[in-house]
Amino acid sequence: MIGLSFVIAHAAFIQSQKAALDRSLDKTLSSDLLVSSSEQLLGRTYHFSEETANKIAALPETAIAAPMRVTSVSVGGEDVSLSAHNMDEYFASSPNLLDFGDSAQARAATARGEGALISTNFSLRTGLGLGDRIQIESPNG
Repeated sequence: MIGLSFVIAHAAFIQSQKAALDRSLDKTLSSDLLVSSSEQLLGRTYHFSEETANKIAALPETAIAAPMRVTSVSVGGEDVSLSAHNMDEYFASSPNLLDFGDSAQARAATARGEGALISTNFSLRTGLGLGDRIQIESPNG
């Protein structure tokens, strides 16, 4: 009986974790197709040229093209991933992006370059929340 309870508890835990991961991916990667190269995923500085991004955006099958860059930076002595997006396009392709705050206000502020979004995990680890300021040391300033 104890073994059966253990199996049922683990099955419930696994289903819960799978659902949480699915929700997280649906919020941040709601695109049908993500185009990248192995260099972009592994390297710190490689990215598609603006010309290549424009060619992809010009395809008739492309509804929204939201180029992004990803790198690792140190924040408070901890290495974190930093993603740079055209925030207006990012919100358009991921409408349920935020767990907290006003989505329209965040979209407008970040599109103007006046704000940043942080993950819930990063917020919990650092104590940062809505309206707080953060200094990010990036490779090129």
